[in-house]
Amino acid sequence: MFGRRNAPQPAEDDEEQEPEFDLVTFRGPLSGDPVDMSAHASVARVGLGPAREMISDALSRRGEMVRLDTRGPAAAVRTYIDGVAYPGGRMPARQAAAITQVLKLLAGLDVKVRDQPQSGGIKADLDGVKYVLRIDTEPAGQTERLTVRAENQNEKLEKPEELGFPPDLKELIREMAGGAKGGLFIVGPPLSGVTTTTFGVLRSVDSYVYNIYAIGDLGGRDLHTLTDFTPNKGESLDDAIVRVIRAEADVIYLNRIKTQEEAQRAVKFGEDLSIIAELAAKDLVSGIGQLCKWSGDPSLIADRVNGLIQPRLIRKLCGKCKQAFRPNPKLVAKVNLPPETDVLYRPPGREVMEAEDYEPCRRCGGVGYLGRTGIFAVLRMTDGVKEILRTKPSGSALKQQIRADGMPSFESEGLRLVAEGVTSLEELQRVFQEAA
Repeated sequence: MFGRRNAPQPAEDDEEQEPEFDLVTFRGPLSGDPVDMSAHASVARVGLGPAREMISDALSRRGEMVRLDTRGPAAAVRTYIDGVAYPGGRMPARQAAAITQVLKLLAGLDVKVRDQPQSGGIKADLDGVKYVLRIDTEPAGQTERLTVRAENQNEKLEKPEELGFPPDLKELIREMAGGAKGGLFIVGPPLSGVTTTTFGVLRSVDSYVYNIYAIGDLGGRDLHTLTDFTPNKGESLDDAIVRVIRAEADVIYLNRIKTQEEAQRAVKFGEDLSIIAELAAKDLVSGIGQLCKWSGDPSLIADRVNGLIQPRLIRKLCGKCKQAFRPNPKLVAKVNLPPETDVLYRPPGREVMEAEDYEPCRRCGGVGYLGRTGIFAVLRMTDGVKEILRTKPSGSALKQQIRADGMPSFESEGLRLVAEGVTSLEELQRVFQEAA
């Protein structure tokens, strides 16, 4: 059903021998609560082994996410490697249900509840590497859809530089959030790096100069640069923020803003200190539009919001097997690369892979890409943007003004990485097509 990358194959005359690779070990829920597998022995007997195989296969291939979807009598596995989906095998619907129930049980979720979304986590390890497996289930007709997100505890990307923040972005963040009263919001669709970017923004603010407090959920992250503030029992969030302000906070982190009430609260307290939070919006322009709608006063948004940041994830070329080539000068000019660009890089082409002596790169598994980095678009509340909001806000006018202001864009940042040999033109095109 599953094939471990580079896994040794059994000899033809010894098909019954044990596999030579280890399977993942589940260490229990993140909550630390005990799990009674004996009470669900029949489900464990059917689902535990296949669950270990499915997760082991994904982790061995550098998969960061696995989705198990059931349709009719069969279920399909998709493994996401650096954001790209690859087929991961098929199985009977009954076995998929058993895998889902086993992982719910190990994550401390209620196996009896199948008509509501649930989320939990499992501690695990494979080949000496510790992982956190985030388990999400949601109803899908008469079945459940399972999503497993794997976090390698040895490869946590947290520092702004590790996330791909260029120096000019860090400088913009310091200007928009460090001591500047008003809101700085991070927007984007699911799985685009919004939450990770938000914490990267928090780490970009100078904690030696500014007092940074968090009332929002840190998701288990250890941010020594800020103070984790817990509201008193029965205390409203507004009253808790007032207490934080009295404690001489300069910057405050709030939970993701998803409602009008939450947006109005952020805008209200943006008069007193800097607010950093995720905002439920797909992009920069829709984020500003949503804030204007929720506040009911675009002029207030012009006064109380400092900017918005949107991340997008792009694959990095494998440093071991990427191929250099000389681009046509007409291509360089057409895509707006620097005119002095005389060398670009791409994954191994078909002629390389079809060669008789070709062996897939062991570092990236023959994919040609290894890991991802961020590119970032910024909307700063410049005088031009404020004027648009105070007169007649429109998406087209805002987009035009953002370009006129020379703010970082996905195009400019992506082309910078292409010119630096970090990624390829093909990958940049793929990312833009997916977004469209």
